Formats: sequence, C-alpha cells, structure tokens
Amino acid sequence: DIISFISCTAIRFSNTHGDYLVILTDIRKLITKRSHKLLDYDRHRASVEKIKNKANRTIQDEKNLGQ
Repeated sequence: DIISFISCTAIRFSNTHGDYLVILTDIRKLITKRSHKLLDYDRHRASVEKIKNKANRTIQDEKNLGQ
C-alpha cells in the first residue's frame, strides 16, 4: 500500500513539475520579449530626443519627428 502511495505521489509530482517548467518557460519568453520592446523603445526615444535637441533641423528631420 505504501509503495503504491509513493509511486502515485511521484507521478503527481512529476506531472506538476512538468507543468511548472512549461509555465516558467513561458514566463522567460515574456520577459525576453518585454526586454526587447524596451530596448526598441529606448532606441527610438533617444533618436527623437537627438533630433529635437538639434539646433539646425532639416526638412527630413521634421518628417522623422512626425513619424
């Protein structure tokens, strides 16, 4: 009876462990995606700030600010 209980518990643990691994993998993917979006946002924001602070803006610079 104890052997069946242990084997049943081990099976439940392994199934639960696998579920947690899947969840953690998804969370890691979301964190990586968020990090990439933040890098893109920072890059574009820095580009806009650079154009805004430019003393002599060209027409092309003004078009780039409008995008």
